[in-house]
Amino acid sequence: MYWETWSISRSATCWTYSPGRGRSATNSLRGACTASLRSKSIPYTITSSKKTAADLGIDNLFAVKANVFLYLKSCAKQFDLIFSDAPYDLEGSEEVIRLVLERDLLKPDGFLVFEHSKNINFSSDPHFWQSRSYGSVQFSFFKK
Repeated sequence: MYWETWSISRSATCWTYSPGRGRSATNSLRGACTASLRSKSIPYTITSSKKTAADLGIDNLFAVKANVFLYLKSCAKQFDLIFSDAPYDLEGSEEVIRLVLERDLLKPDGFLVFEHSKNINFSSDPHFWQSRSYGSVQFSFFKK
């Protein structure tokens, strides 16, 4: 398997959306980000995220219990990195891309990483930058 390391500034702010345990958020904080915000609607994953952060000595993880689509419509912050790991079968999950870009949630030179099935191709999107494929998982990168 091919792995790639992305380097971002230590002053970067990150936002992740995923229904999992928060590995992407805590890895962001351990690697480079000064603050990470997680948004999800499942209470036990919020608790798990906070516990993982506490276990790792991370004090700048802000977990938010929210519907991702409603949160993106009301978010007033900008981020250097937004990582979306929505369930592949979540209807309308690609709406995250549109909301992030329309709401101007990326800082200059910021980017959105959208994880999805390899059956979806976003290369015609004007903000599409590149994609990476890891088996059946595809990561599409979008820039402002």
